[in-house]
Amino acid sequence: MSGNFKEYIKTPKGKLVCSLCALGAVWAVLIFNFLGGMKELVPSADKMRNAERELKRKKLAYEKVKAEKDEADKVKEAFHAILRSSWQEQKHGMVESTLRQMISDTAKAQMLKLASLGSVKTSRINNDFYFAEIDVTFQARYPEVMRFIASIQKLEPQLSWKRFDIRPDFRSLRQMSANASSIAGMVAKNSGENIESAITVNFSGTIRIIGFDGDPRLLKNAELKK
Repeated sequence: MSGNFKEYIKTPKGKLVCSLCALGAVWAVLIFNFLGGMKELVPSADKMRNAERELKRKKLAYEKVKAEKDEADKVKEAFHAILRSSWQEQKHGMVESTLRQMISDTAKAQMLKLASLGSVKTSRINNDFYFAEIDVTFQARYPEVMRFIASIQKLEPQLSWKRFDIRPDFRSLRQMSANASSIAGMVAKNSGENIESAITVNFSGTIRIIGFDGDPRLLKNAELKK
């Protein structure tokens, strides 16, 4: 029998059978070892709970970082908006002369006679920004004052009011009281004006704008973020 087996394994068929048996034995060993390692791949209940806690921790950390980024983006956008609306001398001209002329032209367009228009005063905010302010006073009827304020706010670059004060002119009040039936009073009544609209008021205010004379690259970045 053993002789026949030796002769059999010398044949091509015998060699093939032996090779297959050897290969099967190797595979059996590999599968046994692999199945032993598979136990480590199946998570236990403790591992699942730890993984869930870690996932929650990382999710909270992500949400915190995202909220901080969103807030930083808002601050950056606000900064860019200030840059875009700022007075830039290379674009708008010398603030000391051009701003004063803008206010004077706006008053003339509204047919207002200014009692005084001060010089433009500047003060530093930091190395990049400064305030430019100018004082204005005049006397006019209340609706005319409101139209002037609205016209100033439509100018470009956008101006703002640091302060303004509107006070009734008591001399005009006494005159209107004494001449309630005068021609001027009848005109006001017939044109649909109320007594408040016909009152002359004294106006004084300070117009302000933020100017930028810092790093030009900041302006370029702000324009790109539009």
